[in-house]
Amino acid sequence: MHSFKSIRLLLPALALCALAQTAAAQTQTVCSISNLLPGWVVIDQKQCICCGATGTTRRTQYTIRNISGLANGSTVQVCSLTNLPPGWVVINLTDCLSCCGAEGTTRRTKWTIKKISGLATGSTAQVCALDNLPAGWVVINLTDCLCCGATGATRRTQWTIKNISGLPAGSTVQVCALQNIPSGWATISQQQCLCCGATGSNRTRWTIKKL
Repeated sequence: MHSFKSIRLLLPALALCALAQTAAAQTQTVCSISNLLPGWVVIDQKQCICCGATGTTRRTQYTIRNISGLANGSTVQVCSLTNLPPGWVVINLTDCLSCCGAEGTTRRTKWTIKKISGLATGSTAQVCALDNLPAGWVVINLTDCLCCGATGATRRTQWTIKNISGLPAGSTVQVCALQNIPSGWATISQQQCLCCGATGSNRTRWTIKKL
């Protein structure tokens, strides 16, 4: 029989082995992303003589990762917004060489996504796209800036969003878009102002109230 001492020495090795197997299970290589399971995203891709390619023909092979178990606030860089899980938003993007399968002088886009679902009421985040906003998050500001992958003199839009899902009845919030307004909230006023990223001409800002 094994002594208690030998068992104690064996346990850390078994734990490390289990962690390695878990990490490996979270990353896979596939030949198609048309039917990804929920929570899996594309983190890299390449052109290769693979996936049934013959001769000099090359096909695309994708590296995918399961991010469904990551904690709130986690960030991941992805090569495609296909299958972006609920609760994840785009916080940055870049056009780069030698990324996401880019070759030679070709540039491809890599997005940085962040998990914000589950963050506390009142939390804010700056995002580069309004796709995939979690329920309860609204746009409270926006700006045109050298951000979100902008290069040279080109400016892009960055939105500030806020989680209002847990606010009590009677609460009011000023928003710059009526997109994603939660049920139970009503628009009570609007104004034209130098706000919501306005430069030169006014933009509309709405006040919403939780009934």
